[in-house]
Amino acid sequence: MNNRRYRANIMLIGPQPGEQRALKYDPAMCDQVKMLAQDGMLPEEWAAHIGISMATIYRWANEYPEWEEAIIISWHLLAAFYARKARENLNNPDLKATVLMEILRKRFPSIWGKDPRGTQDHFEARDKGATGEKPLLNQDEMKGASDSVITDAIAKLEERRRILKGEG
Repeated sequence: MNNRRYRANIMLIGPQPGEQRALKYDPAMCDQVKMLAQDGMLPEEWAAHIGISMATIYRWANEYPEWEEAIIISWHLLAAFYARKARENLNNPDLKATVLMEILRKRFPSIWGKDPRGTQDHFEARDKGATGEKPLLNQDEMKGASDSVITDAIAKLEERRRILKGEG
């Protein structure tokens, strides 16, 4: 095999020869990653474009709250990009629907997987626990609640826990 020809097919990603890779966090990268996601680029492409590893994306998310928020927003932008592409191509006979669905199921299992969120049923079930009941107290009610109200709510939660565990 001609090694020269084989190597010519390798695509360079990330910083090109002579360019410096990103060695430290820059808050401007938050906007950059969101723009990449809006264009449909996947997280591996975000990392390559910025010049970091996927591990660095995770590490920075643990260290910098604004980066973590940017990554979460980027995931939503990316999911919206692919949902829009799917919707726009519903009647396209040239669409490789199985490939698109595989991407959607693998990358966005909570939306396109077996038990998706973001459905009408999921919305209507919000704020209901495994028992299907609404929360006993919301955050605003908890702030001004007396000790006896909180104690009563704890007792009801404990009863729910016992029921869910089959203890009575």
